Amino acid sequence: LFRSSRASARRATAMEPGWPTARTRVTRAAVTRRDLGIRPYVALGLAVMAVSSSALLIRLSTAPPVVVASYRMAFVTILLAPLALHFQRQDFGQLRGLNLWRLLAAGACLALHFACWTASLQFTSVASSVVLVSTHPMFVAIAESVWLRRPISRVGLAGIALSMFGGQIGRAHV
Repeated sequence: LFRSSRASARRATAMEPGWPTARTRVTRAAVTRRDLGIRPYVALGLAVMAVSSSALLIRLSTAPPVVVASYRMAFVTILLAPLALHFQRQDFGQLRGLNLWRLLAAGACLALHFACWTASLQFTSVASSVVLVSTHPMFVAIAESVWLRRPISRVGLAGIALSMFGGQIGRAHV
């Protein structure tokens, strides 16, 4: 649905300036990111600060965990839906059948993740919760290796080892 390849990026850059679809505009923006200047770095910095402070703000909240998670997703949806509809309108129109069900299942899994993680902040320290929730790439790599029978790359193994090491450091200081 939202995938792109080197071939499609080459086709998009070879097109004339009158970009006909939202998909090619996004691809063109990705290819010519030098023209954006410092804006992506500012956006990335703001995103890192928002994600980094979320556990502390959730911990200070007096609302039930599911309510906090629901509001968090609702506010993000309100902020990002106009951008998604503007840049990916054609892709939304093509969502049917299995792809629609996959999208809904991914959304349900994300909702479950946020509900459980938000609830975990009531039972453990912020540091422990963040260390545990940050190990998800390790579990995804292991699950991919077991269920999809794809070997874990050397970089993936190095990342898992680094994450385990960081988890031990975090556990020692908590």
